[in-house]
Amino acid sequence: MIALCVVLLMVLTACNRGGHNGDTTGSDMDKRRAYAQCMRNNGVPDFPDPNPSGDYGTGHDSIDRDDPRYKAANEKCRDLLPAGDKHDVVDPATVQNLVKFAQCMRDNGVPDFPDPDADGKFPRDAEQKGAQRPHVPGRLGEVPQGPAAAWWRMMRQRTLAIAAAVGVLVVGGVAARAVVSCGSAAKSTTQAKRPPATAEVTRTTLVETKTVTGTLGYGDPVPLGAAGEGMLTWIAARGSTVNRGEPLFKIDQRPVVSLYGSVPLYRALRVGVTGSDVRQLEANLSGLGYTGFTVDNTFTAGTAKAVRDWQSRLGRPMTGAVEPGQVVFTPGPVRIAAQEARVGQVVGRAEGGATVLSYTGTTRLVSVGLEVADQALAAAGGKVTVTIPGGKRLTGTITNVGTVAAALDQGTEGAPGQAGQVAAEARIAVIVKIADQQALGRLEAAPVDVDFVSQKREGVLTVPVAALLALPEGGYGVEVVEGSATRIVPVNTRLFAAGHVEIDGSGVAEGMTVGMPR
Repeated sequence: MIALCVVLLMVLTACNRGGHNGDTTGSDMDKRRAYAQCMRNNGVPDFPDPNPSGDYGTGHDSIDRDDPRYKAANEKCRDLLPAGDKHDVVDPATVQNLVKFAQCMRDNGVPDFPDPDADGKFPRDAEQKGAQRPHVPGRLGEVPQGPAAAWWRMMRQRTLAIAAAVGVLVVGGVAARAVVSCGSAAKSTTQAKRPPATAEVTRTTLVETKTVTGTLGYGDPVPLGAAGEGMLTWIAARGSTVNRGEPLFKIDQRPVVSLYGSVPLYRALRVGVTGSDVRQLEANLSGLGYTGFTVDNTFTAGTAKAVRDWQSRLGRPMTGAVEPGQVVFTPGPVRIAAQEARVGQVVGRAEGGATVLSYTGTTRLVSVGLEVADQALAAAGGKVTVTIPGGKRLTGTITNVGTVAAALDQGTEGAPGQAGQVAAEARIAVIVKIADQQALGRLEAAPVDVDFVSQKREGVLTVPVAALLALPEGGYGVEVVEGSATRIVPVNTRLFAAGHVEIDGSGVAEGMTVGMPR
């Protein structure tokens, strides 16, 4: 058990707090500064001054202490250090104790942990055998080492004190029990330096999303031709909205108007005609304010009178009947997408029913081509988040999910053997409606990002991902801060999302404070 080797060494370190750890009296600090200056004056120009805790920090770790210039300078300057700091001379017994420690690590799951050299020093990569900075799931980067790295720096600074204690642990069972007893009062709490930043353990809903590129627009335009014959004398302007009873274009100055419905006007509607298209016409007349008839499937005399009144207002001949080419049934209000013909052009059946204009709905929608493998992310009525240019995030509702997978480019015939690639590129059409149309501003068309919910966890404990620590024995933990003390608590990680991670464990609870890197 690697944890046993590590924990016992840390306990032994706590029991052997001799030397300079925590000793920051003025006289000792002055001696350490004098030692640092002496080292710089004797061939080690990058030797750092001590920090407020009396250590030389990571700057000292980066210096090659096997360099002959370092050894010569240290030999010359060592007498300037306080008595407890003079730990560079290593006796053979201490080296043997360090060898036993290395063997303990190899016997407990770290087979390539190195032996110390003749001077009792471990290679610098030994710390990588104990605590790594691993990648974590969720594409959210790396977890900080935190106290794991600090522990190894401490180990290098206190090699002799630990080595002597390890010898006692390995050789004498009674002495080992005494060491464990010494550390039992503080086995879970250390008077460590507070982390540079903190975060709170919160209970919240964690949502993992998948972002897919979509297109904001009014949907695919619908072409509209002229059923009547004559010359185009007016066309509704591009971008304008045409409502019920308003003209789409004019032929020989007679308006062709928009009415709402799904059944096209395929026949003349007059007294005596019955059918759903009659009900559709009467519903529109009623919507325009005309009365004197019942909205049903029968065209009556009352219906004919309402039609004559309506034709009079439009400036059309008052026949009391509605002929094909006089109206166009659209799904609702429409927006003119483009003028496909020009004023002065002759249109009608003789010209093959030339397209006059194209239209769309008046509501801006988002169209998404979803990979077939991600089809489960989209369900009619589901909510998504749409990010428009400028960074504004809006809530959208899925209104339609296609059932046919189409390739991105159906017009290109693939080469033999490319069928698998075409299948992989197939997409499902998904339509998203944005309720807050005003929030879209004046945007008519734009690329957008659509976040689909792929996983959701409600009421779980979470911390920022950066609060996780990679433990030497494997797995993750967090550094719980309690006043001036901290302790490492192992945790289980679950869902990673939005820079946070779901955690659980017997030692964590909502409201706790955990350490964070700056």
